[in-house]
Amino acid sequence: MPLVLTHGWPGSFEEFTQVIDPLAHPERHGGRVEEAFTVIVPSLPAMAFQARPANPSQQRRSGRRRPI
Repeated sequence: MPLVLTHGWPGSFEEFTQVIDPLAHPERHGGRVEEAFTVIVPSLPAMAFQARPANPSQQRRSGRRRPI
């Protein structure tokens, strides 16, 4: 089952590093293989490996399609 973990501003995908393995591989942590998730942790635009933005990002702006 897929599980999407998203972070907020001014967070980062790094907030989830300690929970990814237990969710993806519960058998390594006392659980059962059947309890595993396919963990998806997207890095939101302008949030990873960059300096803090001057203004808070807005949900609508982050979700807006941008031309390629």
